[in-house]
Amino acid sequence: MGWRDRGGIAALCRLIESHKAEVIADLRSHYGVGLWDVPLRELYPLVVMLHRDPTSWLFTKLNDWDYPASRGELTLADLFDVFLRANSRKGANPKPYPRPFTPHKRYGGRGRTKPRTTAEIDAFFEARRLED
Repeated sequence: MGWRDRGGIAALCRLIESHKAEVIADLRSHYGVGLWDVPLRELYPLVVMLHRDPTSWLFTKLNDWDYPASRGELTLADLFDVFLRANSRKGANPKPYPRPFTPHKRYGGRGRTKPRTTAEIDAFFEARRLED
């Protein structure tokens, strides 16, 4: 939870400012309160809970998902994929059930034969240093 580790209330305000629509929608739908109805000392734990909940739009936005999905939906999708594999012909590779997130490619999608250049590695570490 990167935003929680750095900055406390200031980080919370930046998060709300950058994702205001998602936070407002989630507070209304999950807790039945508006953004301005909640004191700041109570808002922080509510936003932390929204950040952990895959059914919230804030979680969806911060994790680059297409839409919110409950843990039950994700489990059912996994079970559906297992069922298809078990009941398909030998050697067939059935298409997996769509998920709200894109599957992560290993090695950043570059493959084993295309290692990163020194300039790319330096740019990565420079960007990380500027974040801190």
